[in-house]
Amino acid sequence: MKVTAVVIGIILTAILLITPFASAASITVNVNNKLKDVNYGVLGANIIGYYRTNWNLTHYINGDGIWDVGNNQTIPVIQGYADDIGIQYSRFPGGIHIYDWKLAVGPVGLRPGIRDENGDGIIENITFGLPEFLQNCDDFGSVPVILVPEITGTKEAAADLVKYLNAPCTGSCTTAIDEFNYEAICNTAYNNENWPQLRVCDKFALNRTDLDQTWGVKWFEYGNETNSGHMTATDYITSFIEYRNAMRAVMEAAYPGQEEYQIKLGAVLENYPWASLSTGSWDHKVIQG
Repeated sequence: MKVTAVVIGIILTAILLITPFASAASITVNVNNKLKDVNYGVLGANIIGYYRTNWNLTHYINGDGIWDVGNNQTIPVIQGYADDIGIQYSRFPGGIHIYDWKLAVGPVGLRPGIRDENGDGIIENITFGLPEFLQNCDDFGSVPVILVPEITGTKEAAADLVKYLNAPCTGSCTTAIDEFNYEAICNTAYNNENWPQLRVCDKFALNRTDLDQTWGVKWFEYGNETNSGHMTATDYITSFIEYRNAMRAVMEAAYPGQEEYQIKLGAVLENYPWASLSTGSWDHKVIQG
């Protein structure tokens, strides 16, 4: 309400300056009169997972100050800030077109070394990947939103991502894990692309007790600022539908006819001042598609 009062004051001053003969006026603001509740869904965090040596952003693969790599946990002081702010949503890996999630799961010490997006060199393995991000969401009490890259990704990789996050753990996936067989089971799961089993491994590494539960991620985005010359709207919506169908097919196979378990895939729209829904515009083509 203080901000509102300041803005009103500025506007009133401007009016008086340009209309010198305006009569005197007074404005009363009742701060105790609540007009409506604030939608706290607007309070979100963009958690970066870039790996670009040429941008000097390699620290983002380590949690960039929110994750304690040594203790494998959210940094307590950051947890306190998040509690105070009331973060509702966490987006990962941020505004990026290129991200291979399969390099960001499994035992941290055994994750493959990654190259930056221009192939200029090897960077160390990712220590703040998908499981660490999801643990951080649990710590913050925020809803995860995972970005699916549109430039280097494939619909098959996106479907595998949903399997890792949300497919039930059945059969060999329920094999008991302990500190002695942990790495062997994880390596076998990774090499055999048994993504639900690998999820169990990652939860074990985080000292979680809900090993038999999925991560239950519902919200995804396809691409980031794709309208900025990365592909045409027609190509984008064609690819979007292919990805969405592949990702939703995983959930339909796991939970037939149970829409409450289905994932939601968001599309990129323009947020520029000149954006419009006129025929032929990016937004019009995507929404119509």
